[in-house]
Amino acid sequence: MRANRGLTLLVYLLLASASLPAAAQPRAGARAERIPDYRGIIARHLRAKKDIFAENEGLMTYFKTRGGIFDSNAKIARVEVADSVERVQTAYHGWTWEACMRLDLNGQARTYAVFILDGNIVDARSAVAIDKCDGKSYSPLRGAKLQ
Repeated sequence: MRANRGLTLLVYLLLASASLPAAAQPRAGARAERIPDYRGIIARHLRAKKDIFAENEGLMTYFKTRGGIFDSNAKIARVEVADSVERVQTAYHGWTWEACMRLDLNGQARTYAVFILDGNIVDARSAVAIDKCDGKSYSPLRGAKLQ
């Protein structure tokens, strides 16, 4: 009987620790890094400075060489950025900072996850559940070129 209790307790502890949120678990391999000026980076790089279909661009350099997230034809309004950023590990870029952004894009409300590494946007996409953008508080983005 005593052995069954010990085994039951061990299984309970293993299951309980596995269900902890990712933020509560240490992130192995993440180097300590100062939080970037993510609002300023997003404001400066909201608009692409280069043609979206530029040749010879790989996935690793797409946003860096393009210079921004949205092309010049996109109609952007009411941009808000989350008041906090998260350190996340991505498949292509390793550890990056993830900032959430809400905006009206071509007349529709959208939420984006923006990934920043070494002061540059390295990826941006429509936010998905794992980004946890829905539960964050947002503030208007100042200084961005919307038109």
